[in-house]
Amino acid sequence: GEALLVSLQPHATPYLVRYHFGDSWPGAAVDVRLAWQVPHPLVDENGSVNIDLLGDKWSPACSLNSVLVALQWVLAEPQHPDILVPGCTTNLQWQTQSLEVPATHASDILALLVN
Repeated sequence: GEALLVSLQPHATPYLVRYHFGDSWPGAAVDVRLAWQVPHPLVDENGSVNIDLLGDKWSPACSLNSVLVALQWVLAEPQHPDILVPGCTTNLQWQTQSLEVPATHASDILALLVN
C-alpha cells in the first residue's frame, strides 16, 4: 500500500511511503520504503529506513499507524541525538544531498490526497 506523510512544519515536503506486509507479518516488521531518495542519516539510497521499530524493537503489537508516526518524527528531526547514536547512521552523505520530489510522483501524491 501507500501512505502520505505530511508534516505540520513550515516548508515541509510530503513523503510518499510504500509499505508491504510480508507473509510473516505480524511476527515480522512491515517493509517500509520512501518512494524517492531523502537526504537523511537513516534513509539509504533505495528509500529503506533504518529505525529500530522496524528491526530489533519490532513487536506484533505494533500497528502501521505507530510505524508511520515514528517515521514522521524521525524524518522531522534528522539531527536529534536519540537517533544519531554512534554506528546507526545509514547514509553518511545525507547533509550534502538535496531533496527533490520526482515529478513522476506528483500524480501518486495527488491521488492519495483526493482519496
